Formats: sequence, C-alpha cells, structure tokens
Amino acid sequence: MKPNQDIPLLGWRRICEIFGKGNFLHGKILLSLLAEGMQAAELKHPDYAQGDKEAMEVVYDEMREFIYAVEYETDERQASEARDVSIVAIRFLRGDHNAHR
Repeated sequence: MKPNQDIPLLGWRRICEIFGKGNFLHGKILLSLLAEGMQAAELKHPDYAQGDKEAMEVVYDEMREFIYAVEYETDERQASEARDVSIVAIRFLRGDHNAHR
C-alpha cells in the first residue's frame, strides 16, 4: 500500500474512537485484537498469497468459514471467523500478495 497524500493521517486516539464507535477503549481493544491476530497469521502463514487471484481465494475461503460460523456455530466462533476475514482482507489491502513480484 502506497501512501496517499489525499488521505489525512489521523492520530491514534481518533483512530481508536472511530473503530470503537466513539469509545476510545473499545476501539483500542478491537485494534489490539486485530493486531494479535495479524501477528499470529504472519507467523502461521508468512507467504500469505502470490498474486491477486490467490489472495482473493484466501479471502473467499475465510469468508466461507465465517458464513458457516454465522449459520451454525457459537457467537465466539463467529467473532473469531470475522476477525480472520478482517485480517486476510487487511493483508490484501496492505499488498502482502504482491511481495513476491
């Protein structure tokens, strides 16, 4: 992901408030949860994907697991799968799948 000068850089407090729907602590907890998941995902799958198509398949597979969890599993499992979808989507957004080019 390349820096875009048209996007204003927000401070940590404002970012947490946005992610927490106005509540700084809730946003900080959510972002910490995502960061912990990202760290674990990078250790488990350092070679996330090679190219757009493979990365899309990774996101799609995680989305299918999330859908299944919503239909048949506990709230805790649903939240875990939602986190996983978010993490693979962020890895796509950040360009991890282009690291091999």
